[in-house]
Amino acid sequence: MPQYQSVGKLPHKRHTQFRGPTGALFNEELVSAQGFSDAYSLLYHVSTPTAVRAIVEAGPMPVREWANEVHRHHLFDTNKFAGVGGDVLESRRPLLFNDDIIISVAFPDRVGQAMYRNALRDELVYVGEGEGSLFTPWGRLRYEPGDMIVIPRGTTQDWHPLAGLNHRLLILESATAISLPARYLTSSGQFSEHSPVCERDIKVPELVEPRLDRGDFPVRVKFGETINIHHLASHPFDVVGWDGCLYPYAISARDFEPVTRRIHTMPDEQQIFETVGAAICCFVNRVADYHPLSIPAPPIHSSVDVDEVLFNMGTTIFGWKGPYPGMMTFHPRGFPHGPKPGVPEATIGMKELDLNAIMVDAARPLRRTHWAQDCDDPGYPTLWLSENEAAE
Repeated sequence: MPQYQSVGKLPHKRHTQFRGPTGALFNEELVSAQGFSDAYSLLYHVSTPTAVRAIVEAGPMPVREWANEVHRHHLFDTNKFAGVGGDVLESRRPLLFNDDIIISVAFPDRVGQAMYRNALRDELVYVGEGEGSLFTPWGRLRYEPGDMIVIPRGTTQDWHPLAGLNHRLLILESATAISLPARYLTSSGQFSEHSPVCERDIKVPELVEPRLDRGDFPVRVKFGETINIHHLASHPFDVVGWDGCLYPYAISARDFEPVTRRIHTMPDEQQIFETVGAAICCFVNRVADYHPLSIPAPPIHSSVDVDEVLFNMGTTIFGWKGPYPGMMTFHPRGFPHGPKPGVPEATIGMKELDLNAIMVDAARPLRRTHWAQDCDDPGYPTLWLSENEAAE
């Protein structure tokens, strides 16, 4: 899990009197996971974050399933949603889901008129394109392409994408905590020497000047498929200091150290995050397999109990020059998939693999949404036919 951080002004002892310049007590907020038995942080607000003027229902945000009984491989062109407009919530398009995770894309082009909070799920946001800042009670987290941002559930978010830039996000919502794989940590909680990232690679929020304005501050709170708007009496970003181990953070794919071997490495060796029911892997440029007879392309794979999703931001993947930024493939269990015809031969002799993708392995079968139907390429399952077979 993220390392302990101490930022801003704090009392010497937790849960003790801590007063501001006027003599008024700061409001201590305990944000904790698993009740009081897991990671937590203490935040010190100028005003109480519990003061709510009104709560109104904003309507449903349903995830509608694509009613199609034909189970097959899919290629989704998410670029079709690039012009939908809106903020990070309004532009969100869920494509795949099960009880554990929801996989969406978003193309925000503006700051939201209201802040946003996911009450039930942790979020992992991969920045495919775009730069900006994510503001939360913990402060400001600057982001850029390649960043993978972990946001604990219950975090009030205010996204500020830089104007004039295209923004493309891959968003994974998880019913359980998103964490770094336990095998990357020592018994004392430090990253091991075998981990692909270390403490220096974690970007944490920088504390900003507390917002002291009072008035009406709307926050859209997402409870599953329902959105409520909580009108707060004071701005939630009025924190003067915080400490703990539960906070938003980011790791850049550019800082991920890939595993290389003489022969092909399996995707799970490039894992970066995990959650109950899913593993998240990071594919970045790396040295190609260097056995004298190696085939850098992966073998054909029949995944008997895992669905595989790959979101690509490069122009090639393991020698296949067919993909393009924003392409997402969905290879469900029950069908073999692998390199396209001619790709294994074409990769022989390669010295480097040009990779820029995020992969999600789902333990439970994923279901497709109506948004997936809108960007699906129905001809993708026949892409493995040879030229002669395709002509027959």
